[in-house]
Amino acid sequence: MEDEKRRALMAGVVVEGADGSGKTTLIRAIRDKFHWPVVHVVQPNNPDILQMIKLAECAPVVFDRFHLSPVVYGAALREGPELTLYDLWALDGLLMNKGFVVVYCETDLGTMLFNNSKEEQLWEAVRKPEPLKEIVDQYLAILEQTSTFWCVYDYKTISLGRSLATLESFTRPEGPKGVLGHQQPDIWFVGDARADKGTRGLTLPFYDVGISDKLISGTLLHKALISNDLTWGSGVALSNSAGEDLRAVYSQLGEPAIVVALGRMAAGRLADAKIPAGYVSHPQWLRRFQHKNAVKIMTKEIRRAVE
Repeated sequence: MEDEKRRALMAGVVVEGADGSGKTTLIRAIRDKFHWPVVHVVQPNNPDILQMIKLAECAPVVFDRFHLSPVVYGAALREGPELTLYDLWALDGLLMNKGFVVVYCETDLGTMLFNNSKEEQLWEAVRKPEPLKEIVDQYLAILEQTSTFWCVYDYKTISLGRSLATLESFTRPEGPKGVLGHQQPDIWFVGDARADKGTRGLTLPFYDVGISDKLISGTLLHKALISNDLTWGSGVALSNSAGEDLRAVYSQLGEPAIVVALGRMAAGRLADAKIPAGYVSHPQWLRRFQHKNAVKIMTKEIRRAVE
């Protein structure tokens, strides 16, 4: 009974890694241990991110690749779209908030090349040492920047039992619905409703995110926060105010010391909920009317609001 209760609290696992690294073996073991559904991405450079986001709302689940693969394989093999830095950052906040664990599978290059030589339905590039090493290097570079808890699985040196025990000890309950980032933040940014809606965007609880380099609202906000060293890992959370019980979310987040409204509508809703909050301009307004200086203005306003 206690084991079933613990499983119910787990959010899920994202399994990443190069072809031939032991991902399939680990995923089968996780499925057999926890009886979670597995979402498999056949083409890592063209994932159905929208569908995967919807499934993330119904955790627990095991993702066979997620947001890292399209970036890693795109950069290493120059195929398919690459997610923007904000896309990666926002998805990272979603996973962190829900308590997902990323397991990165890696073993020695020779073993991966040997495993890939036996598989027919793989890119030719992963059968060659240089492209495969580039994929591994790209994974390690991105993992160093993530705020989501991650661990390494090498099937030649780490037993499956040990890996499953690690997962069981580190997965955590998900945070409040509709919030991105830290589950117990020091700073909570509250926006209005989603903006920049588009068929190619990623529907996230905060802003729709376009797969492009355009200065959309989410990208603008991301640049301003990063410029101020405000990241998921340093205790930051984002959410919308429209249709939300802000008082309940405030309580679930542990009553953050600093609350910042993004725009007048969010400020009004926070005031109605009797939650003291600072104020910065809405990124959509800055994007439209202060386009050339939008990043600089927003960076300064955020710095002033959190001091």
